[in-house]
Amino acid sequence: MHSYSQRTNIRKARKRDPIVSVFMHNNPVRTYSITVPTSKSWKEFKNKIMKQFQLSSDSNLAIYQSPIDKEQDETINLNTLHEYDTQNTDMSKIKHKYVFCIKEIKDSDTSDNNNKVNLDYQSNQKRLKKKRRKHREKQKRKQKESDSESSSNSNNSS
Repeated sequence: MHSYSQRTNIRKARKRDPIVSVFMHNNPVRTYSITVPTSKSWKEFKNKIMKQFQLSSDSNLAIYQSPIDKEQDETINLNTLHEYDTQNTDMSKIKHKYVFCIKEIKDSDTSDNNNKVNLDYQSNQKRLKKKRRKHREKQKRKQKESDSESSSNSNNSS
């Protein structure tokens, strides 16, 4: 029993940062293994990628989860892959042996994406305003109904 307990303690002590495979979308043949930073920071991870692939430090990268069993000559459709939100999340859910497809985003891609995000935000704000207005109107109707019921009840009791 004692040796089993000791073994489980060793396993816990040996927990390491996951190692993932990374390749560029425009060159899927060249793949590197990179460790996930202990900090679980996407920014730090992107810095490692830029250093490994010798990209400029001001490069803007999009990170996609790629299938583990991808074919070397297979073309990768980014629309079918999960893009990670590197601004609002960390890498805590990333597991050992994940495979990432990296796409370097040009300024025109970024502005298109920002416009799309801005339009999504605006339409979401309009939808929320409409929902709030309907809720207020419903509350007013309920209030009027309860006021009219209470006044009719007071008239009946007189």
